[in-house]
Amino acid sequence: MSVAVLGVVVVLLVLITLMFVPLKAAPEVGLRSAGLWRWAGVGVGLVAGGVVAWTLGPDRGLLLAAPVFSLGVVLGVVLGELRTPRPAGPVRRAAVETRSAANYLPRRLAASVAVAGIVELALLLWTTSVASADSLGRAGRALSRTCGDMTATKSPWPGSFYSVPLGIAVVLGLLSAAVGIRRVVGRPRPVDAAGELVADDHARRLSATAITGACGVLITVPLLGTTFVAIMTLTTMQCVPTSWQSIGWALLVPAAGGLALLVWSATAVLQPSGQPHVQRTSV
Repeated sequence: MSVAVLGVVVVLLVLITLMFVPLKAAPEVGLRSAGLWRWAGVGVGLVAGGVVAWTLGPDRGLLLAAPVFSLGVVLGVVLGELRTPRPAGPVRRAAVETRSAANYLPRRLAASVAVAGIVELALLLWTTSVASADSLGRAGRALSRTCGDMTATKSPWPGSFYSVPLGIAVVLGLLSAAVGIRRVVGRPRPVDAAGELVADDHARRLSATAITGACGVLITVPLLGTTFVAIMTLTTMQCVPTSWQSIGWALLVPAAGGLALLVWSATAVLQPSGQPHVQRTSV
């Protein structure tokens, strides 16, 4: 456990340091490097997930490896955006405009990610509320039901033993994404060689789409893991009420939707960074 915590602290310190290192380069260079940061996030996420799985063992480690990987993807995308250079040189005119996240977020993808987040939250709240301790006394790791003289217990179950660290990883990722979206909306317009402002809304939309996709990966991976465990437990465990069995079969719907959203989100993350659609702004 200490190795995983130490690794997370080191990664966060490095990321925070890089966020505040000033950049002086052409905006196009920052746009091209954003794709590299995304792939770096994927690589770091794979390594961090592997460390967590190895450190925490085949039980909790395997379940937490997925959101840790997703967190690395989110941080890679956000860091790529934060490392996009600010305008350098004289600016002859300033753009008078009001920008908001709604101008750049992909509406359908963002709405789908939000719905998946609500479903995941509701599912984890319910699985945590009905969870119990396992045979070793670990709270929130098993599901136990009694019918007559028989008591059935099955683990693992996505109770607090899993839902709390899962929730922490998701919240950290969403906070990082919020920082990235704020940067997308608020960064100054780039300038051309003559010092004139140029429109870069296309590049901002690409960045906002990648960040939204990273949030989709962050949310759907643990959603799929939670629904899979819940389905297997609720549909095969003895002493489970009929209503709970119905819930188990009904979870196939969010599981299928989560898988489709995962593919959609991953495509958004790994899309080419592209070049800015440059045109002079109206001032």
